[in-house]
Amino acid sequence: MGGFGSGYRRRKHSTVDDYPYLDIRQLQRAGYLVPGHSHTTQLIHETHTESLTTKTTSENTLVITYRHGNNKANSVTYKFRFEQILCNYGGKRSFFLCPHCWRRACLIYYVDKWGCRHCHDLTYTCQGEKAEDRNARQANKIRERLNWKTGVLNPSGRKPKGMHKETFSRLTFKQAQYTSKVLDSMAKDLGLKI
Repeated sequence: MGGFGSGYRRRKHSTVDDYPYLDIRQLQRAGYLVPGHSHTTQLIHETHTESLTTKTTSENTLVITYRHGNNKANSVTYKFRFEQILCNYGGKRSFFLCPHCWRRACLIYYVDKWGCRHCHDLTYTCQGEKAEDRNARQANKIRERLNWKTGVLNPSGRKPKGMHKETFSRLTFKQAQYTSKVLDSMAKDLGLKI
């Protein structure tokens, strides 16, 4: 038993980066969630015209009409329910209600139909990363915070102006740990002994 290709294979999930989405936080910041508000955006391309119309009704429903070209037959209308919750220190926070499971979500994705990432079984990109890729990403994240050139093979830089020495030492120590893990895995892949 156990020939070539046998054994457990991890199923590759589709990620949230692969599909178009609507972010209710952006719509709220732009003022599109005010009842009675209507907004139309037109995109003119060399070969065709696209228009997007948003309208908010009083019963917390956002109606979006997308039209491809000038013909009304090429338009599609979507209705999204949303919920607004009062925050403790004032203001409101808005959430879409997923059309399938009615779960609150800030982002809804279009995969044949609109829905939350749970309904479409979408994962975040970092959930499918290998340990060495995750370590390299974490090291680069720290290097960006320190205003250093990204890449684990690049030399370390200086302490950014205004950063506390303790913070700088803590971040450089973490960055060195992540870099060490990445270099160890690279050496292992190349068959080098350290």
